[in-house]
Amino acid sequence: MTMRKYIYSLLLGLLTIPALAQESTDSQFGPVAGEKAFGVTLNPIASFIGNMHNGTANNALGDLQGESLFSKNYAWIPNFSIMGKYFLSDNTALRANIGFIISNTNNQTYVRDDEAFFLNSFSQAKVIDSDITKRRGGSLAIGLEKRIGTGRVQGIVSGSAVYGFAKTKRTYKYGNAITDINQAPTIATPANYTAVGAMPNARPTKSFTAAPAHLAGIVGSFGAEYFLCQKASIGTEVNVYLVHEWTSQRYAEYEGFNIISNEVETFTNTISPRSTTTEFATGNVGANLFMNFYF
Repeated sequence: MTMRKYIYSLLLGLLTIPALAQESTDSQFGPVAGEKAFGVTLNPIASFIGNMHNGTANNALGDLQGESLFSKNYAWIPNFSIMGKYFLSDNTALRANIGFIISNTNNQTYVRDDEAFFLNSFSQAKVIDSDITKRRGGSLAIGLEKRIGTGRVQGIVSGSAVYGFAKTKRTYKYGNAITDINQAPTIATPANYTAVGAMPNARPTKSFTAAPAHLAGIVGSFGAEYFLCQKASIGTEVNVYLVHEWTSQRYAEYEGFNIISNEVETFTNTISPRSTTTEFATGNVGANLFMNFYF
């Protein structure tokens, strides 16, 4: 409830900015040559409003929400970025956008406590398995922007070169230990057992890449900006991009009972080779629902 009141207050404040500003004619809105702009994403607010009245956490304001460029392999929402502009003329600007990927997810699941069940088959004791995913990365886009119109509502057309990187590490922690007596203890999905060398029942403990995934390409943006007052605006953009992505080998670490050494051991195996992807599509990159301040 507190967060909901905060969002309503913020939106109300944005709507009252024009009333607090000095009366201006339409011709006064927008930047002029030599001015600078600083902008931030409002994507987290879009996500919150999308979920505000439905009682769930899986609905957002559609494409205004924005996604990471690494949406297929590194999906996370919301995306956060900041941007800056320098105006070469009243309607042309240099622009730069810096995005961040910082995501930690810990999915925990109850499973049967095998030791307690071994001692008492009626036991309802449980232990916790954890599936932990950490994502880190960023992106940088630099390009030119052209503005259309001089009124309160202005169109935006831009083109930028973009580079990004992202790395994901997944770790599994188990409540039931592997022993010589219990060589395949109860575990939660999505983890599962597989045969690895002399370990007929090996379970994953880590999944990682040796290096981050990288992406480079060009992005075209089309959107609109609404000036709340002479020096503050909100807007949205949709992108068309041509990008090339390359990833390094992916590895998995397993643990299991080695039937030859009669010990619990770990083993690291390559699960996928290096790969590349080239994609031309529409989508959202960076600050797609944003607020700008001019000075």
